[in-house]
Amino acid sequence: RVHGHLDGDGLTILNVVIGYINSNYSDQYCYDNFIHLKSMKEIEDLRRQLIRIISSYFSSDVSKISETLKKPTYQQAILIRQVLTAGMIDQAARRTPVNIQKPNSDEKILSRKTYLSCCLDENSPLFIHPSSSLFHSLPEFVVYFDVIESSKKYMKLVTKIEGSWLPKLCKSLTYYSKPLKFPVPAFNPESGVVNCCVDAFYGCHRWIMPQMSIVLPEMDTRVKIFARALLEGKVFKVLGKFREKLSKKPQIITSSTPSVHSIALLKPLNQYSIDSTSTLKKQLFV
Repeated sequence: RVHGHLDGDGLTILNVVIGYINSNYSDQYCYDNFIHLKSMKEIEDLRRQLIRIISSYFSSDVSKISETLKKPTYQQAILIRQVLTAGMIDQAARRTPVNIQKPNSDEKILSRKTYLSCCLDENSPLFIHPSSSLFHSLPEFVVYFDVIESSKKYMKLVTKIEGSWLPKLCKSLTYYSKPLKFPVPAFNPESGVVNCCVDAFYGCHRWIMPQMSIVLPEMDTRVKIFARALLEGKVFKVLGKFREKLSKKPQIITSSTPSVHSIALLKPLNQYSIDSTSTLKKQLFV
């Protein structure tokens, strides 16, 4: 518990490893803290191997890499949890509402301490193992390394995560609604693509996620919105000074009855699938 971390077992283990390294790989450190010495030796060998690999890629001097480590900062801890989430994306679990019942039954199977995995059915409730640093805090979303079965199915090596990370890190398990009418789809000058807002759902239970901004799926509409942004000077700012000299307002391109001039502009854009800043530049500099 001395090394326990509020965000879960992944960071708790990191704290243990940092303590071992900072003790100069002391056997006594392991004995005093009831840590398995052989596991620490294996981690030590793995760390040195990773240092050599990194050094070979970045031409770093291995001798300059510090033999001591600091505990991660708040921002670093977030990045570490995101890395763990990406590595165990199909082993995410969510705490269930109280008193959920079995389908077609009066029997209550889920309590405040129960979790459902994103890839397991409702008849496989999971629990945080009592040895976990998260056993009492019960965060809404977690990822776990393994499940062991005794009287219950317990998740081992559990780390707290944010639910909003899941659809961003694993699109294959994310389901989207049709583009929402509001806010309306629009060109994003920073990313250079046409985005729309959608409702997002994750995993086999279709967990409701926060609304997301994604690339607008419909190609024809995407090209029209991009063409309008091009004429408005949102794609290349230098074109903005010519906006007032256009015979028609750029809005006519996205109207239900585009003009002849609009059709003439849209035809080559559709022909070469030009719907973003990058695809336009690719055609311009071929």
